[in-house]
Amino acid sequence: MLPDTVAKTPKQQLDIYLLGEQIGTETFTVAKQTDGYRIDLEAEWKGERWTARYDAKEDWTTRELTIEKPQECKLRMFETGGYMQQTGQRPGKPEIVLTREPMGPIGWFAMRPVISQHAVCFRASRDQAVTMMNFPAFHVELAPRVEVTLSDGRIVDKVRVDDLIDVFCKGNELLIVHYATHGFLAVRPDYAVIGKELAKNDPKGEPWAGELACPERSPK
Repeated sequence: MLPDTVAKTPKQQLDIYLLGEQIGTETFTVAKQTDGYRIDLEAEWKGERWTARYDAKEDWTTRELTIEKPQECKLRMFETGGYMQQTGQRPGKPEIVLTREPMGPIGWFAMRPVISQHAVCFRASRDQAVTMMNFPAFHVELAPRVEVTLSDGRIVDKVRVDDLIDVFCKGNELLIVHYATHGFLAVRPDYAVIGKELAKNDPKGEPWAGELACPERSPK
């Protein structure tokens, strides 16, 4: 049984870019529940439609990330016994284990769905660095949040994640995710001009945004 929903945001949107070209959109709501948070998402990535549900504890530690491609498959990520386990299931087939890896720093940062990074804006502190467990990146290090003034005069906070990614927040609200090494940008429509300015000099040699795919096969 899911916990009761206490409050829910209006529907919000992130536009996803790779090397300056839009490759997708995520539309989502964030709900405060009696024992944590839940994000419900509809997304289009490279012409494919997916839905996702992200369940987190009160401190935004991830409980489970469930991603579905309607009528084709369901993927789940969750912690079990100190391991991150990913399973896959096609309609009418049993659920199978796809990967099982020890929890801990992994040196890379998947980006589907991007909205899972919403937790950064809730957890980052002005006073100290924070370590948190968050799928799909497992344990991540958040530098202290720093107030910055954007080129249009708006004042927001910037959080450096694992010394790789810049996340921009307005309070608890996720505005921009910029992963310069791989030419990746996710941005609210009303911050699109700022996001493109940030990404205009990104290197072109190693584009990558993490991929989603249904499992190739399931046991009969």
